[in-house]
Amino acid sequence: MNIINQLKKWKNTSNTSIVKAEFNQVNNIEENMLRDKLIRIEIEIKETNMNIFAAHGVSIRSYLEQPYGIIGQFRRKLHITNSQKSANWHTKYLANLIKERKYTKERIDKLTGKYWSNKVKEFSTYLILGICVAGIFAIGAMTFISLIPLWIAIVIFYYFNSKNIKV
Repeated sequence: MNIINQLKKWKNTSNTSIVKAEFNQVNNIEENMLRDKLIRIEIEIKETNMNIFAAHGVSIRSYLEQPYGIIGQFRRKLHITNSQKSANWHTKYLANLIKERKYTKERIDKLTGKYWSNKVKEFSTYLILGICVAGIFAIGAMTFISLIPLWIAIVIFYYFNSKNIKV
């Protein structure tokens, strides 16, 4: 009798995520810590974007600068290489920050139990986008195929017109 009651209880409960979220104080504290970390990562991403923009600005100014003498040419090359190195480093750092932000968001979603619903939304977004792109290509192909007789007529008309043959 006890097993039957447990099966009935198990049948009535539904769980849509793989990891069942238990809302206790430990998860709440960890979630708050992860949200604070996410905010810090977002701030670092903004600062890194500004630094990349500044490095590219220095590089452009160095390209546009008129070098005077050997020292000016050396200084110009030095500024260009240093600004490119800085931009490359900041770009790599930005890629790492974006990966860390994605990992932190996934951990927050797993703690709150929204992980799989967000994955389904993301997949459906990509699916709809892919269907739209495929539809655009299909429409373009059908338009090309339907215009083939017009292109043939234009080519024939040009051929006869260039030979001065009257049709």
